[in-house]
Amino acid sequence: MGYRSLNTDPEAADRNDLLQEKPEANRNFWRRLKTQDRSLKKIILVTIFSLLAIWGGIDASCKALQWAQKQSIFGGGESGSPCWCGTSDEEAVAMGCIWDHIAVDWLPPHCVDHELLAEFDVAGSGPGGKWPYYVSSIQKAARLTEAQRTPVDLTEIDQLARQGKDYWTTVEWHISHCLFTWRKQVRSAGGGVSVEPWNDKEAHASHCSAYIWNVLRTGRPLDEVSTVILGKDRHVGE
Repeated sequence: MGYRSLNTDPEAADRNDLLQEKPEANRNFWRRLKTQDRSLKKIILVTIFSLLAIWGGIDASCKALQWAQKQSIFGGGESGSPCWCGTSDEEAVAMGCIWDHIAVDWLPPHCVDHELLAEFDVAGSGPGGKWPYYVSSIQKAARLTEAQRTPVDLTEIDQLARQGKDYWTTVEWHISHCLFTWRKQVRSAGGGVSVEPWNDKEAHASHCSAYIWNVLRTGRPLDEVSTVILGKDRHVGE
């Protein structure tokens, strides 16, 4: 008759039970591991997006602050211009404004590109890069002869500005004024200081373009003293 042996060893039975349970335990382990992996990825993604959101907020705040400074929310003038310096030379000085040799007018510090101004002041044709400036008793003239002009230095220019007096300079200075003003506009667009409104208009760019073309086409000498800066011609309404 047929027969089969009976396993009466309890330890062997336990081992069989463990072997049957192990595959299911392994599956549960890998499920937990995958769940933890997905959770970790979610945490990393949330952290990255949170940091990007914070950075975006900081960047937007910085741009808003730059815009506010350019609109002169902080210390703006009565005219609404970000570069307003009062209606007189005395008022401009009292407001802490600076006579800008590129803009040839009073500007508040936040409208002065100090780095560019320092470069301009040593970009002239004179010794050490100085620009030739002159005063004259001649009120109206197309150009000044050597006998009609008296040289003055840069520090005297600032005093003439305080007194509202005219001074003269060269064709080369006039061209450089245009070129440096255009550079200031580019630097301003990149987050630099505000550009004075009277030099930030198409009318000024058109004037500069026409002036430079005239010099090139007619061959006017660069050292011709024919540019006059009018001391009383303030841009008080801009």
